[in-house]
Amino acid sequence: MLLYTHHKQEVNSMKKIQSISKYIRTLLILIAVLHLFVYASILIFADTTHSSSHLSVSYHIFTSNISIDFQDSWKGFSQALSQEGFNSSLILGIAESVPYLFIYFFLFKLFGLYQQGIIFTYKNSFYIKCIATSLLGWIGVSLFYPIIVTLLIRFTGQSNTLPMMINFGSTEMKYLMISLIIYAFAWIMKEAIKIKSDQELVI
Repeated sequence: MLLYTHHKQEVNSMKKIQSISKYIRTLLILIAVLHLFVYASILIFADTTHSSSHLSVSYHIFTSNISIDFQDSWKGFSQALSQEGFNSSLILGIAESVPYLFIYFFLFKLFGLYQQGIIFTYKNSFYIKCIATSLLGWIGVSLFYPIIVTLLIRFTGQSNTLPMMINFGSTEMKYLMISLIIYAFAWIMKEAIKIKSDQELVI
């Protein structure tokens, strides 16, 4: 009787995980689409300031404000680009969006495994590791992308006064810490799967 009850609880828990994972995957798609829509709308319609772009939409009593703000590390570079007459939202916004899209993709794949009832496998650990790698990739983009942009602009003769900037601030430190925690979690999960597999082989 106890064994039957335990099995029933496991089945119910698995069904709950699969159901919630389905909703989370749908939510991830909506968030990714909204992310791209907001970015595209701002590029086409927004007013650009030195470090951000803003778009206001008004309809009778309804008002909506959406914006792209480059704070912390890229704020100074965004201002420098705008002062030189470049569209900072276009140049920086594309690079900033790419790591987010990778994270959306790997989360979508991870919860796809959960939706199939695959909870504790090396593939789960792999996608979790990919999310951490995407965060580390964002740090790399944050550090080196402004340098690459500056070199390209200078070599093409579009500006000789655009400064070379290397920034490392609190945002990068935060993402570094989060990525290391996720890496550690993925490693622990991988080792736990290995231990479980070895125990099953012994049995």
